[in-house]
Amino acid sequence: MKTYAPRSPGRRQMTGINYREFLTRTTPEKSLIFGRFRSVGRNNRGRITTRHKGGGAKRLIREVDFYFDKKNIPARVDSVEYDPSRTAFIGLVVYKDGVKRYIVLPKDVMPGREVIVSEDAPLLPGNRLPLSKFPVGTLVYNISLTPEGKAVLVRSAGSFGEVRKIPVRAWASLGQVSNIENNLVVIGKAGRSRWMGIRPTVRGSAMNPVDHPYGGGEGRQLRGTRRPKNKWGRGTRGVKTRNPNKYSGKLIISRRTKKFKKGTVYRRKTVEKTYWLKTGFFGSDKNLVAEINDFSRDGRIYFRSPQWERFYSGARERRDGRAQIGRIFPDAQI
Repeated sequence: MKTYAPRSPGRRQMTGINYREFLTRTTPEKSLIFGRFRSVGRNNRGRITTRHKGGGAKRLIREVDFYFDKKNIPARVDSVEYDPSRTAFIGLVVYKDGVKRYIVLPKDVMPGREVIVSEDAPLLPGNRLPLSKFPVGTLVYNISLTPEGKAVLVRSAGSFGEVRKIPVRAWASLGQVSNIENNLVVIGKAGRSRWMGIRPTVRGSAMNPVDHPYGGGEGRQLRGTRRPKNKWGRGTRGVKTRNPNKYSGKLIISRRTKKFKKGTVYRRKTVEKTYWLKTGFFGSDKNLVAEINDFSRDGRIYFRSPQWERFYSGARERRDGRAQIGRIFPDAQI
């Protein structure tokens, strides 16, 4: 990763990809690029249909091959290039018959390497074979869902998570998608987001009542609604939006696991009487904590008021009606 001297607050935390370390060519192949008017979140009447899009640097679209219809013809990787439309690096390959195409490159494939699309291809990064030819545990990308179909799965840098069924006769490319450090990039400042075509996100509480359910009020006000909701009144935070009758639902074995967030209670093991209160520690055995996977105390999980009674009887109210214990910090993962 590339870091910068902290000459301004935005530069202090900013990081980027050191492209000079990976790319071997700066100008794209003229026969494989074209321009396109970007709709940036507007429909055919110019109305905003997707918020937070607009502006940004102009892009030339690279024609990337995802069909891989030139089978049993070896190709040489000519260059590693940048594509503004995707997170992975692309490579210009020249087939033996002279045809040039762009493909999504795997990690550690450099110019001069030979790749091929064949049922009998050797197990080398960049080669494309049917899924039945790969040993169990092999890393693959550019996965198609039909034998002659387009590659539709695992095409971006850092793809992971979902476990699903795929036909054995479907094809995939061997390797891991390039630019694996993409998830470590810190944008650092608002202007860099604007270069990328991302417009600001306005908080609902800063809007007027006509614009958002949280809007209005004198000064800073609370949400004022029982459940969190978005601009159009639809529920957020935990509300499932996927169609339960979607055709691919029966093919998915397990969905992508989400990252741990601060302030979220994760219940995995029930451990009673091992909590820190404002007034100090109470419990039967401090050594009990060592037997549990220690949850970072930086998370500081907060229990809602209905849960206080479960851990400490009489902690709900004082005589004057105020809460006796404002927060309860768990000392371990539960």
